[in-house]
Amino acid sequence: MNLVSNPNIRHLQKFTFSGFESNYFNLRVFRSLNNDLPDASDLRDFCFTEKADLIRMKIDITHEEYINMTLFEAKFPFFYSHSVMTVFADYRYDSIPDYKNKFLSFERYSGGADKMRFRNLVLHGMGDDPIGYYKTPLINDFISKQKEAQCYADYYAQLYDGRHRDKIAFIMKKAGDDVGVFVFELQGKDTINTSMAAVLPAYRSSGLFHDMKVFRQRFCVESGITKAYAGFRLNNFNTPNSLLKIGYKIVMGEHVFHIAPLLNKQKSPSSY
Repeated sequence: MNLVSNPNIRHLQKFTFSGFESNYFNLRVFRSLNNDLPDASDLRDFCFTEKADLIRMKIDITHEEYINMTLFEAKFPFFYSHSVMTVFADYRYDSIPDYKNKFLSFERYSGGADKMRFRNLVLHGMGDDPIGYYKTPLINDFISKQKEAQCYADYYAQLYDGRHRDKIAFIMKKAGDDVGVFVFELQGKDTINTSMAAVLPAYRSSGLFHDMKVFRQRFCVESGITKAYAGFRLNNFNTPNSLLKIGYKIVMGEHVFHIAPLLNKQKSPSSY
């Protein structure tokens, strides 16, 4: 008997095969395409059909009452990773703040000779806590923190190298020195999202994260983009303050779970 009776649950969750991560980690990795909570039997059937090793699932916090029971009923190991808030700004009405730092410049990344440079900036800027697989029991038997950080850096260096019009990346410099990196995803003609932004550890607490947001707003205004989204982890206490102070509003919250069936790697169907 299904113990979960939330009438708002959509009973078919869509997932996408994460080819980049799968090849990098030698696991069959999937990610959810939306943040709905799936039906337990649908999730279980999907895992067996696809011989999934790992599913990274985002679930809207409005489903919080039912999450643990649903994942428990799917009968695969699952682990809470972290929570994410999405913020939104409407640049039609927001004034543009001043930069806090002087001698700033922003260099558009286009791959080529700068690929390793960009990759290493992402690695050093995000390597302290990249994706979160390395903290997950069972999965960390296969994915170390170093391997995960390298995958994260290689992904952005490869996918944001100027070949895709909707994926843009910049290197931030201060007085000629590289101090950070960030990316934009364009969505239609008037919307932008930022999935990764990092200031190098040696340059943090100097207002550079604020300056990244100022540049983004100027870029959007000059490009006719009015809607801007960004996400941050709840365990990052500095980011939300910086964003909310310059006009961003929280519009969505999500919990991230890692499901670890390991059906292709080591577990047999009879194990479950």
